[in-house]
Amino acid sequence: MSSESKLRSPAELVTFLLNLPPYSDPKHNLASITHRQNLVKLWKIPPGSKVLEIGCGQGDFTIPLADAVGPTGHVIATDPMPPDYGTPPLALAQEHVKKSPVGKQITFVQTDGQEYLESTSQVFDYVIIAHTAWYFSSPSILPGILAAAVGKAKGVLIAEFSLSASRPGGKPHVLTALATNALESFRDETSWRNLRCALSPTQMIAAAKEAGWILKSEEKRILTPPGERYGWRETVMILKRPNFVDDVEKLGESDKTKKMLLGMRDALQASVDALDGGMDDLVDMDVWAGSFEVKE
Repeated sequence: MSSESKLRSPAELVTFLLNLPPYSDPKHNLASITHRQNLVKLWKIPPGSKVLEIGCGQGDFTIPLADAVGPTGHVIATDPMPPDYGTPPLALAQEHVKKSPVGKQITFVQTDGQEYLESTSQVFDYVIIAHTAWYFSSPSILPGILAAAVGKAKGVLIAEFSLSASRPGGKPHVLTALATNALESFRDETSWRNLRCALSPTQMIAAAKEAGWILKSEEKRILTPPGERYGWRETVMILKRPNFVDDVEKLGESDKTKKMLLGMRDALQASVDALDGGMDDLVDMDVWAGSFEVKE
């Protein structure tokens, strides 16, 4: 029997997440878990695997990972953010996950991924950085983690949005990522935004090569399931909230720079207006996934 046939359904796995209405969106949660389980299937993570997950957050990816490795495997899930960070707060969300049927296969650790790798003597089957690289405050963080993973992992698996969209409804998400990334390049590390470092697949592959890893395989055009609203939420933050414009106006930069950033917001609005259903037609951009092995 294949490992995939033993996996729980996304509908069951999503119940392991902490659902706190009105902040939680059941359709989004199901689509998110489905997408992450699809990545687990793509990477063929077998039962018994020892996995280090970098940037686990509330456990959206940790749950399908723990389900895949099974009772004979284990997931160490790291995140440096404080217990009260996020919605729902990390501490409450992770406690809920630990009480689920896959909880015994998970150890949550509040720590930076690179620091953990440098401090441990464990050797993992995989180090996984899935929809986390864009959260890093600096482009230097990813190569630092990857360099620390040499000798501590048999393979590295990375998944992130691709900065490209094969579906028309995903084009606003691309512009959202570029606009937010541009703004964040002028801000310090105290920023509250999730999207802070929108590295492209080419840049991530180069970072891995620099650290001593080579690309074994990749998927360039993975589509998230209907209902996944990550791109929609990020777009709303620019177009429907005052924060983006306010932060631009507060920058100690030239008028030319501010006009450039606000012009990117205008371009985003135009891309949404071009969709027949406007914001209702928004979908995520494509996702890229790469599998890496140590360079001989």
